[in-house]
Amino acid sequence: MLAGETQVEQRDIGSAYVRIAGGDGAIRVRTVVMAALEDKRKKVQWVESQRRALARNSQQRSATVARQASRAGTQQPESRLGY
Repeated sequence: MLAGETQVEQRDIGSAYVRIAGGDGAIRVRTVVMAALEDKRKKVQWVESQRRALARNSQQRSATVARQASRAGTQQPESRLGY
């Protein structure tokens, strides 16, 4: 590469295309890419936390149904519903 020449490369980050260039441009682009990756990481963490919360609620619901069934004297709560 010659002095003063800028090398440009294009990469697909998520759905956005970014230009990776030499010099100060590379720092700015890298900052943008890192911010995009951080946003993606936060979204993944949020989805995972929602999944865990749903699983926890499902387990609590199952435990509640089992307790209610044992109080009612049945093994399967579905049997009371005719399933």
